[in-house]
Amino acid sequence: MSVINPTALYEDRVSALREYHQKHGVPRAELDVSGGIDSAVMACLLVKALGPENCVFVHSRFSTAAAQTERAQALTRALKSPLVDLDLSPWFESL
Repeated sequence: MSVINPTALYEDRVSALREYHQKHGVPRAELDVSGGIDSAVMACLLVKALGPENCVFVHSRFSTAAAQTERAQALTRALKSPLVDLDLSPWFESL
């Protein structure tokens, strides 16, 4: 699809996600959000396709900058979806 029409591209991606989940009988989605733009875009598409009540986001991190964690938290607050904040630093440090 050409990106001449960003709105059409957006609606196409939302429809594709919704149809995939319906076809496979998976009403919910989980996504690891990093605090970056790629996972933020995907999170927004999932919430639009499935609804905020059907999305759970995880921020699994180790040695992650505080700003990234803050962005992940702000994103999920704005989307009104839960965030599981999983700090893996102690596990990685022990290895």
